[in-house]
Amino acid sequence: MKRWIAVIAAVVLAIACGRGGVTDATAPDALKEWSPYLGLHSFAWDQNIQQPYLAPLLERHVVRGLRLDAQVSEAQQIASWALSMGADDVLGIFPDEYLSAPNVEDLFCAMVRANPAIEYWEIGNEVQLFITMPAEQYVPIFIGLYRHALAHHPEITVIPQASVGVTGGDAYIRRMLDAGVLGLAKDPDPATRLRVFAIHYYSVGSTYLPEAKRQIQRLPADVEVWVTESGVNSSGGQVDFVRTEYPRLRAMVRATRIYWYVFSECSEYSLVHGLAPSCAETPPVPSPMYRLFIPGGGA
Repeated sequence: MKRWIAVIAAVVLAIACGRGGVTDATAPDALKEWSPYLGLHSFAWDQNIQQPYLAPLLERHVVRGLRLDAQVSEAQQIASWALSMGADDVLGIFPDEYLSAPNVEDLFCAMVRANPAIEYWEIGNEVQLFITMPAEQYVPIFIGLYRHALAHHPEITVIPQASVGVTGGDAYIRRMLDAGVLGLAKDPDPATRLRVFAIHYYSVGSTYLPEAKRQIQRLPADVEVWVTESGVNSSGGQVDFVRTEYPRLRAMVRATRIYWYVFSECSEYSLVHGLAPSCAETPPVPSPMYRLFIPGGGA
């Protein structure tokens, strides 16, 4: 905690002294509200180009945990490197396309063995959007993998996928809970009880968050809620989003982790836009939020 306070103080001092970054009066509030978790596209990873921008965030403990796609060969390399740079843990995504496979348990175990640096596993990602899988089909698959992991990989923690973070996603949350996730969360045995529930959040100003709150309130208080994707598709809006929406997520759905979407891609969700191999620009463009953390823009 002391180290994180020191990071905030150093960045605020840099802003006040005019050494780069954002000078908006709301910047210190955004830094205070920031949650040190970040999503990363490992399928578009270029070590030589992306690491110089990600390393300072890890070194300064601005980022303490990563979420990444686990099916690519680079996943273990990235996870191991992040841990060596000071990250606390890594959350891996088990891919949607494997969920309907008859040997899904074997595929999952193989992926876990190939990625020993990944401690947390999210089973799928927005399955109603990407593979149009109903909650009533998804939940038995998830529970099967959850119990398989307890028996064969007790060193990891398995969490359910998050539904889309916009209007309609709240209905999927309700259906997941009704289909068996709520029962798992209320398991009387703490050794087998669900520890973490995940949601996404993008829909500012809609009815999504109040409706999601109603469903989250059904979960026991000891189940953590992680927002494994959240952000805004506006580079200039990132600071204000963190300042205003992160505290709302903590207050309304008791979020203990909020993962920013995303480190780098071809959108203005990115903390750094223009990093190869996708959307390469010369030079890459760090967002105002990134410049709060790394005055001058890094690399």
